[in-house]
Amino acid sequence: MLKQILNEFLSIEGVIAAALIGHDGFVIEVIQTDFVDTDALGALCSGLLSFFEHEGRILEMGHIRQIALEYRAGTLILTPITSEEFLAVLTRTSAGLGHLNYSLPKISSWIRALI
Repeated sequence: MLKQILNEFLSIEGVIAAALIGHDGFVIEVIQTDFVDTDALGALCSGLLSFFEHEGRILEMGHIRQIALEYRAGTLILTPITSEEFLAVLTRTSAGLGHLNYSLPKISSWIRALI
């Protein structure tokens, strides 16, 4: 069921991967259209999330709602799902980002309800 929900992301233009990842970096489930080193994705995203959570506490900004890192070749978006898991979505272009930002809360709530 989780794979079917994550598959919703592949219908969005430019999305090449979506993964549910534990805060420890363990990739729980992933879907992808292009090769993505999922072990590296899990480890790197876990580190990024920990860093920005710590920064938020120091600056008294509260909990993270979303992290978006834009690169020349695409975008990485991290969204906390629960206190133990987060969603990572990787795109290869900036196309479809509006649709992705619109769809993220809806799909995230489906995942939250499932787990």
